[in-house]
Amino acid sequence: HDGMSVKFGKKLPPVSKVYFQFKLPGQTANVRLSGQVVWQDWNGRAGVQFVDVPKASRRLLTDFVSAHAPDGSRQEQISAVTVEMEEPLQLTTMSVAQQTHGDAQGGAYQAAPLQSASSHSEADNRRTQARYACRLGAEVYLTGTSVPNHCCLTDLSSGGCYLEVPLSFPRGASVEIVVRTYEMKLRLRGLVQASHPGYGVGVAFELKAKEEQANVNKLIEFVAATLKSE
Repeated sequence: HDGMSVKFGKKLPPVSKVYFQFKLPGQTANVRLSGQVVWQDWNGRAGVQFVDVPKASRRLLTDFVSAHAPDGSRQEQISAVTVEMEEPLQLTTMSVAQQTHGDAQGGAYQAAPLQSASSHSEADNRRTQARYACRLGAEVYLTGTSVPNHCCLTDLSSGGCYLEVPLSFPRGASVEIVVRTYEMKLRLRGLVQASHPGYGVGVAFELKAKEEQANVNKLIEFVAATLKSE
C-alpha cells in the first residue's frame, strides 16, 4: 500500500518525483499515483514510495493487494503504465515486466569501488566486485550507541550490503555492523544510503583503513565459499 518497485530500464535522476496512471488486472478504473524514488539498482529498477495517494486510488490498491498478495504463485501482468517524471519533465509509456508491492530487495546502495592492492590478481578483483545474494545473521548499531539491532545481511558486495531490519535508520546515518560466523567475528562501518521503513536499509561501506578492507574481503570470501559448497 505504501510503495512498489518498477523496472524503468534506465537510471533516473537522483531526486525524482514520478506520476503513474494504470489499470490493475480485473479493475476498470484507473489508479493515479505520485511518488518519490527512494532507491535504484544497477539494472534500471527503482523503488517508489507513494506520496499523497488519492482515496479512490488507495481503495483500488487495497482491494487488489488483499485479493492477490496471499497467493505468491500468481503474478499478474500490467500491460502498460503511463509515467510522468517531474525532473526532467517527460511523459513515457512503458511495459512493466515485474511489479512487487513493497519490494525492498534490490541493490539499495550504490557500491563504492574497493581499491585493491596491486598484488591482487584480476580474478580476486572480479570476485570482490561481484554481488552475492546471501542471508547472514548480524547486528547493527547506530554509531556511538551500544544498543544492538538484530538484522539479516543480504545482497553483499565490496561496496556495501542490504540489511533487513525492522527498525529503520535515517538516510546518512553512520552505522556499525557486526557479523559473527563459527570462524570469525567481523566489524564493518558504513553510511545508510537508502532507508525503507519496515523492510531495511542499504548501507555503503566506509573503507578508510586496510583492516576494514580486509574485513570486507574476508566476508566476501566466506560468502563465496559458502555459496560454492551449496
